[in-house]
Amino acid sequence: MEIILFAILALGLPIVGVIITTIAVQRYAEPAIDKFKMEDLKWEEKMPRILTQVSIFRTMPFVGVIFGLLIFQFYFTSNYELAGDIETQVYYSAGMMIGFSSLFMCISLAIIYKEALPEIVEDSNKYSRYLVLSSMPITGAIFGLMASILLFMGVGIIGGPPDEIIDVNEANNILNAAIIFSILSVSSIFKGYLPTLVQGKLKTYTQNEIEKIRKAREAGKYDQAIAPDPVFSKKMIFAVIPEAGLMVGLLIVILTYVSIGIG
Repeated sequence: MEIILFAILALGLPIVGVIITTIAVQRYAEPAIDKFKMEDLKWEEKMPRILTQVSIFRTMPFVGVIFGLLIFQFYFTSNYELAGDIETQVYYSAGMMIGFSSLFMCISLAIIYKEALPEIVEDSNKYSRYLVLSSMPITGAIFGLMASILLFMGVGIIGGPPDEIIDVNEANNILNAAIIFSILSVSSIFKGYLPTLVQGKLKTYTQNEIEKIRKAREAGKYDQAIAPDPVFSKKMIFAVIPEAGLMVGLLIVILTYVSIGIG
């Protein structure tokens, strides 16, 4: 029963997240592609690039599944057996931290995709900026992976027998810290939601436009720098703000480890 719940947390939740983002890709990308085909006479030339970009967004949520698999495999490869009275708390803690952080990351990505996918289909030059914005929620899953690995190292699952053997009360403290971290991982959702509140479209320069500006500068006919994109800057600021919640959660977990003596 313990291994089943651990698998549900560490692998099931990230897989649910992948399903959510897959539905989002189909819902937002396919209508935009159909519209693009009707409006652009050169759509056949541009479509391979657009489909490649959409595929990259489609695969990003699998990061959580990969992290979950990494944590889950330690259950079978560890040579150190945890005491039965703390094993449940340790594995449930790791499963929650990686599972919920990955799930909330995927929900955030699905929210970003609502805006990003139609925009990159319309103008593929916006791809790199939306890729940066879509990468922001992934830090939540990275924090979850980091907290889980530190826990496994502290209790001896990774690296052999630990210097400090924890008791049931200390294992319960770890579980409580993992619950707090999981709750604060909701901040990842706001990394996708808040940037979409910024009104306006991202500004892009094609390679031809950049080349024209360069030549104009060389000829002394253009002395102004390329203006930054205020919309993108605001979106990035809004995406960074929720990082505070994730950092607080990770800090609580690390301080719990240190207080117990496994950090």
